[in-house]
Amino acid sequence: MFYLVAFGPLIASAVALAVLLVVPSKKVLWVTVGLALASTVWSGVTAWALRDGMGPDATSSSGLAALSGFAEGMNVPVFAAAVVVVAAVTRYRTSRPYP
Repeated sequence: MFYLVAFGPLIASAVALAVLLVVPSKKVLWVTVGLALASTVWSGVTAWALRDGMGPDATSSSGLAALSGFAEGMNVPVFAAAVVVVAAVTRYRTSRPYP
């Protein structure tokens, strides 16, 4: 369930990337990049809220331990958003002739 909450918005940016592959326009590029950024922020919110775990075995953390747990939860979402953004920019740039 966590993956659906954390990566759900990334599905929308992947769909926008698919649209960009068919119709490379500046508007679709900005929508794709914006959705990838929004999904990364949303993943950050969920990673921060769930960094200590849930249930009876949850631990409380603060300071560098909390930051370490947050960074550990954000590795995959940041990488996935970077892949979407790089693919979108590459597709847009290769669809335009050089001046």
